[in-house]
Amino acid sequence: MRSGKRIDGTGDGKRMKTCPTETQKRKEVEITTDSKFPLYAFFRKYSKDIKLSYIPEQSIKKANYGSLPRNVISKEKICEVLEHNNINLVRYRAFFYDEEEGAFLCLNDYDWIPISYSKPPEILGVISKEVNKAIYVTLENNRLPSGNYHQLKNEVNRCVSERNGWFGIGIYRGKVEANHGTLWRSSYQFGAAFVFSIGARYKSKIEKRCDTYNTYTKIPFLQFKDSTQFLESVPYNAPWVAVEMGGEPLETFKHPSRCVYILGSEDHGLSKDILARCRFRVTLPCVKDSNFNVAAAGSILMYDRHVKQTIGINKSVTVKAQD
Repeated sequence: MRSGKRIDGTGDGKRMKTCPTETQKRKEVEITTDSKFPLYAFFRKYSKDIKLSYIPEQSIKKANYGSLPRNVISKEKICEVLEHNNINLVRYRAFFYDEEEGAFLCLNDYDWIPISYSKPPEILGVISKEVNKAIYVTLENNRLPSGNYHQLKNEVNRCVSERNGWFGIGIYRGKVEANHGTLWRSSYQFGAAFVFSIGARYKSKIEKRCDTYNTYTKIPFLQFKDSTQFLESVPYNAPWVAVEMGGEPLETFKHPSRCVYILGSEDHGLSKDILARCRFRVTLPCVKDSNFNVAAAGSILMYDRHVKQTIGINKSVTVKAQD
């Protein structure tokens, strides 16, 4: 986003394109300087340009966030700052980053927004300077494009619309259709909202060859052609969890109430781009070789989630503002 130009297409400024080119350099643009508490706003897919504005320190209040006190700011104040900087909140939907959830949550669903003390994975390499605390807001155009993108996003939203806690699971650039079919069936057994593939390297629509339970009638299998289409379609309020070596041991891992698990391909694992966007990385325990079959790894992961939720290890948190 560039200073001095409206992004709602009105006023004297030129209409700003919502899709910056890939060659555009990353930059930070300071909008106002009435305080030293920063608010960053950017488009989720195109996070190379960031608007930086400031919120007065007196707008911060204390809150009980779970069992810990947290600093929060009212939704109205954040909306005021965004609109003051020419962000049309009718045209754009706003989401704020919640570091406890490790994901972006819809701004309109909350009255008080907690301050983050860590950067979202999406912009770790974009904001160069050290930031101790900030509010991070990402924007999405309410005018969704037509075509396959629109269909996939609607399908994902339908899968999770009536669930408070949910998860999706899939394989990145998988090459063996039998693994996708096996994971599909296991996902249904453990209550997944949807199963997916990203850039699959086999012929499409043949996963059910290894499914003798007619799982395709019970849980959707979504096929994304690449990581960009996947990013455009998955919900904001779910952190990505990489299932890869070098992460937190599964024994101690606390599963988010809402999340998307991503398993690496049979031969190359996960790409650096996918790993950079994952809020968590978890590693499965083993006695000998840690190279699990990808479908087996997914089944072990989902069993662990099921057991921990059944005995109450994972607990949700709520926010209540104090006067």
